[in-house]
Amino acid sequence: MNASWQAEMNHKTGIRFARLALTWKQIQRLKPPSRPVNLKDSRAEDYIEKYGDRCWDVESIRPRTLHKLIETGLRENVPPEFLETAEARERATRLARPVTEKLRKAIEKEVLEQLAAGVPEEEILARVSSKYGIPHRKRR
Repeated sequence: MNASWQAEMNHKTGIRFARLALTWKQIQRLKPPSRPVNLKDSRAEDYIEKYGDRCWDVESIRPRTLHKLIETGLRENVPPEFLETAEARERATRLARPVTEKLRKAIEKEVLEQLAAGVPEEEILARVSSKYGIPHRKRR
C-alpha cells in the first residue's frame, strides 16, 4: 500500500489503514516456515542487510493465531465503540441465522407454490411482503 493511496483512502473513508506484519519476536515465538528472499524484489538488498536471506509470510501462521494477531491489531487501532457495535452485529447475525434460514426456506416454498398456481410475480411479492410486514414497492 503506497503512502499516497493510503492517505487518499484515509481521507475518503475516515479509516486509518495500518500494515500488520510479523515482528521478529513473533517469528521467534511462532516459528513459521521461512523461504528465501526474492532477489528480484527491489527491497531485497536492504532486507537482507537487516534481516538475512530468509523471509516469512504472514499467511504461514496458523489461522487461529493469525486471527488473534489481527484482532489485537484492531483492538489497538479501532475505537472500542466501533468494535462493540461490530461484535454485537456479528452476534445478532449468528443468533438469528437458524431462524432466518428456516424463514427463508418457508418463504421460498410459499413463493414456489404461488408460482405453480399461476400467481403473477408482482402479486407474489406484494403478498409475501405484506404477510411479513416488509415494505414493498412495485418493480419497474
